[in-house]
Amino acid sequence: MPTKQLPFIGIKKKIMKWIIIPVCIVLLACDNTTISNNVAYIIKDTNPNVDTIIYGINVPSEISDPRYIEKEYFLLANGDTSNYSCFFAFDKVKKRIMMDYVYEPYRKSYVNFSTNDSSSIIANFESLKKFSPYELNYKDQLTEIKLILDAASKEFDLDKLRYLSLNMTALNGLADTITSLYIKKFGDNIETIENVQVAALIRKSTFTYDLDELLSFYKVRIDKVNVDGLICIQKTKSKGNNANVSPINSVDWILDGLVILSLSPID
Repeated sequence: MPTKQLPFIGIKKKIMKWIIIPVCIVLLACDNTTISNNVAYIIKDTNPNVDTIIYGINVPSEISDPRYIEKEYFLLANGDTSNYSCFFAFDKVKKRIMMDYVYEPYRKSYVNFSTNDSSSIIANFESLKKFSPYELNYKDQLTEIKLILDAASKEFDLDKLRYLSLNMTALNGLADTITSLYIKKFGDNIETIENVQVAALIRKSTFTYDLDELLSFYKVRIDKVNVDGLICIQKTKSKGNNANVSPINSVDWILDGLVILSLSPID
């Protein structure tokens, strides 16, 4: 799958100046209820030819847990929609925020719905969120997360961010790297793989260091790493398995699972 270099590459060791202009979008539900606070952030850097927009779409309360305020963010750069979304959920009871980074290229952002019949949900933003034939590389994905965190911080108090989750294969190169490290240390017997071993490898990886750098702007850091639902999948069926790191052996499988990062405030 071809990799396209997007115009906002390069966050490491380089501070870029961004001007974020919020543009409010007011949408009407089919029961005439106003869904407010959907927003588009137009991002301009020093290059006037760059056209990057981050959409922040409310998850309607009628189809979400009433305990949470939820919002989806995704990016559109020079006409190309990212295949990734970030979901933020604010727990109104415990006063904490959770973030989920997902690979969902065909996801529809639901902004029109019926309060009487949840099956009648209409995806009004289908034309904005569509599959892109280009996969982001690791650095581009970190940049995308950086921009979304910046946009989300306009609406969420991110120093209350306490959990961040993603599948290993959602971040290009992560699953390959961890699989290679695991095999080098523990061997290639898939029957003996344990979640705690994989979590320890992720904790010591460059990924954790890079993400900690981004999170430090919001006065939080990675405290613990857990892995849930660990599985082995064929490389040909995994997304992004050829990205940045070549496996050190010829096994035809790759590790995948849900990575759950517990965050804590920076003192």
